[in-house]
Amino acid sequence: MPTLLNRKTEAELLQELDALKRENELLRIRNEELSGSLSSLSCPVPVMRSVSDNIRDSLMVLGEDGRILYVGGGSQETAEADTVAGRNIRDMFSEDDARFQAFEAARTGGGCLIIEQRGGIISEWRSAPFLLDGKRLVAIVLLDITNRLSLRQGFLHTQRLLEQRVASRNTALQEQMHERMRAEEALRREREFFQLILDTDSSYISVYAADGSPRLVNKAFAGLFGFSEECLPTEIFSDASPARLFGCERAAHVCASGCSEQFECELEDEMGTFRWYDAVIKPLPTPSGEVLALSIATDVTERKVGQLILEQAHSELEERVKERTAALAELNERLVHEAMERLEAQRRTEESEACFKSLFFTNQAIKMLVERETLAILDANAAALQFYGYTREEMLRLSLTDITTTDRSLIHKRHNTILEDGSAHFESVHKRKDGSVVDVEVYSGAVEGDLSRTTFSIVHDISERKRAERQVIEQRNHLTALMNALADCAMLLDTEGRIITLNTAAAKVLDATEEELVGANLFGRVAPKDETTLRRIIEMVMESGIPRREEYCSDDAVWDVTCYPVLDIKSAVGGIALYGKDVSARKKAEERVRWLSARVLSAQEDERKRIGRELHDSMAQTLSGIKFMMEADLAEKERAALPHDTHVARKVVSLLQGAIIELRRIIMDLRPTVLDDLGLHSALRWLQDEFSTMHGHIGIRLLTDMHEELLDERQKSVLFRIAQEALANAVRHSGADAVSFTLLQEGRYCCLTIADNGVGFDPQELSGSGIGLDSMRERLELVDGQLHILSEKGIGTQVRALVPLATSETSTTTSAGS
Repeated sequence: MPTLLNRKTEAELLQELDALKRENELLRIRNEELSGSLSSLSCPVPVMRSVSDNIRDSLMVLGEDGRILYVGGGSQETAEADTVAGRNIRDMFSEDDARFQAFEAARTGGGCLIIEQRGGIISEWRSAPFLLDGKRLVAIVLLDITNRLSLRQGFLHTQRLLEQRVASRNTALQEQMHERMRAEEALRREREFFQLILDTDSSYISVYAADGSPRLVNKAFAGLFGFSEECLPTEIFSDASPARLFGCERAAHVCASGCSEQFECELEDEMGTFRWYDAVIKPLPTPSGEVLALSIATDVTERKVGQLILEQAHSELEERVKERTAALAELNERLVHEAMERLEAQRRTEESEACFKSLFFTNQAIKMLVERETLAILDANAAALQFYGYTREEMLRLSLTDITTTDRSLIHKRHNTILEDGSAHFESVHKRKDGSVVDVEVYSGAVEGDLSRTTFSIVHDISERKRAERQVIEQRNHLTALMNALADCAMLLDTEGRIITLNTAAAKVLDATEEELVGANLFGRVAPKDETTLRRIIEMVMESGIPRREEYCSDDAVWDVTCYPVLDIKSAVGGIALYGKDVSARKKAEERVRWLSARVLSAQEDERKRIGRELHDSMAQTLSGIKFMMEADLAEKERAALPHDTHVARKVVSLLQGAIIELRRIIMDLRPTVLDDLGLHSALRWLQDEFSTMHGHIGIRLLTDMHEELLDERQKSVLFRIAQEALANAVRHSGADAVSFTLLQEGRYCCLTIADNGVGFDPQELSGSGIGLDSMRERLELVDGQLHILSEKGIGTQVRALVPLATSETSTTTSAGS
């Protein structure tokens, strides 16, 4: 196919080539001139001569350690040579300075060249090491290369621009020449190739313009319509001409859309015979930008006729094939159905066999196959061999009667059950090779198919379970015996309050037998009042999971009930263990003891009062009389001035005085008369005075603020005795230097508080409360009071005694003691 190229003419290219040659020659001459100038400027000059001739350049010589040895030239350092010499370059310049970098490069290597620009001045620093008298020195030279570098750079830049322009022109010219040669060669080849195609192709080829006018046809097309290919007569492509069918009418659409079209047309020849043609028309772009339409038509008459014959034969053959296919399809369907049934049966058999083998041999359960009539063991898996202790050969020589203690008749009876029901489940005792017997659980079933006379058995070792069951039964019997041995009530409840088990005592209290009560609800077996209390206690234990103990009064008894949570395997409360004890007798005994204690303490106070009065009325009076008589006798002898020795008599008087004082103290300790005569406030102040007299190193403070009339005589006596005991404990145990006690009204109670700043103690570590604390607690219980002891190590101790008042009316009476 010919290609049209838009290229420059040869004359124009030759003119451009001559111009480029002339320009290249001018550039070469200019380049030589510039090279001479640059070579004259770049001639090497010795450093020392440059230093001596150019006064602006400077020279600096340094030692290897950085000390400046010499400075010369026109630099600022030269002007200050006297001050600079001897200094170290590391102290004068930073690491970013060019002089410092040049020195380091020469010290560690062969030197360097550094170009530095400051403003419009370009400086060149050169450094190099050298030896002088065996010492390694460093020389640094500063050169001003501003003018030289600028001129040289300008020359070099001009030369590079010229060279680049010449090279680009030469390259462009060569590329154009090569491209033109390639284009001409391609055009020549395309023309030859296209002409060859047109001449040798048997197809009918034609080329049309966008308006449908023909541009080119091949020999075959011209021969088909009877004209020469060099001459395209207009009448051949007229509107009524059959030649237009090959592309004239479709050329406009193909050129405009750029898409190919394929179509079929038929023509009638001179003999009146129709011929069929298969044509395709494609867009053909040209280098000039014009789009032509290329039409290629092929004579397909023989193929069309053969196709019609084949279609007719195909129709006849298709009818016969349909009939034969229907018969074959029916036969094939039956064969496929039978084959699928056989394959499915085979697959099921293989799956069953594989599943059976997998279950039988790989499972850890004990499995065996037994012949029903002879009871011979047909096969056993590895678990069975390990369990019974036999090898496979030994196991297959045994019968079922060799490994079980069951009678043969019972075995056959079980096999009959398997035949009737399909399976059987029972427990038995089997024997091992070593003679030991174990409890087992057996699941047996019949094997269907070819092995219809075979029984499949799965054996589970339940010896541990049997042992555990026996232990559970024994423990349950032990627990039942233990619970029945208790005289108190004991039972186990579930979370709903239903009785799981109970002892005989509990059944007796609930007035029913154990069999009747097991499974019954406890709340429905007790009185409504007891039900409310028990339900509250059990719910609190269920919620908190903490044991709880309470006492409550029933209609005719007092019960001490303790509930313990029973935890399940998830540590949740799954039940309640209830223990109840009738403490009515104990309560009555405690009341009796309390009453007796009150009587004893009351009798003790009365006895103290009586002994105190008798000592005061008899012994104290007698000692006082003797003392007065002795003093009177001594006074009479002194008035008569009779000679006598009075030392012994005076000593006797002194002893009598001490005995009287000690007797009075004993009388006051037994029962201070001031408590009976003046009341509790005065008795406490007396106690304060006595404490200060006997223990002067301990400060004591008293504060009272309440109506004494609100207390009865017994309460006053109890509070006074508690104050006595607490002060005595403070002296004996606390080691305090300050004690305070107060008597105040707090609501409906009278509060007596004794506090010290002693060593204190931990109430939890107190092994026994002691007689003194027990005595104080018992005295307060007699008057329905309370005793509270607060103490901490290193801080002190506080004793609080609370006594209920006779009335709630209060008034304020304040008296203070120091």
